[in-house]
Amino acid sequence: MSDIKFANAFETPFFIVEKSLENYSDNIPYFRINTNDSIICCLLDKDDNLLLAEQFRPNLGYKTIEFPAGGIESEETPLDAAIREIREEMGVECQLIPLGSFRLMMNRTINKEHLFIGLTSGELIGQGEQGIKTRAIPRKKLINAIDGNELEQLAALGIIQLINLKFGINFLSDDKVINKIWK
Repeated sequence: MSDIKFANAFETPFFIVEKSLENYSDNIPYFRINTNDSIICCLLDKDDNLLLAEQFRPNLGYKTIEFPAGGIESEETPLDAAIREIREEMGVECQLIPLGSFRLMMNRTINKEHLFIGLTSGELIGQGEQGIKTRAIPRKKLINAIDGNELEQLAALGIIQLINLKFGINFLSDDKVINKIWK
């Protein structure tokens, strides 16, 4: 881990901003964001639709569509968190395949993003989280949401590429990817 020591500079229920105890470079202190690891899941239903979460993001000031995601609670594994978040946000259960753990903003955050692909029957087992609407988009039409900047979640694009590499497919254009992923 780092030889640089940090102390809390600011704390919220969601994250802590930490300040280096020694100056990092150019005699300037270094700041980083410390938060729990989180999960992000590409979720397909058996009809080849992507299930996306539509929600208002106060920091952006508008609604977004994104892959279901959320923080990992203490004593929870990434897989347990993915199952819980999908159930809470989308109201469904699914089979999950881990794609790996990565860092999104290595220059300012220390948390990891644990990425998954999931398959669901689409059968609702509960009501999704208040404020989140489930949007189903045909998988092959996701490129339109990407091209139109409707899907802005950078991690979603990384997940798509990981799926392509791991399963030897073109996720956005191949037929029957469900059969190639869940053999």
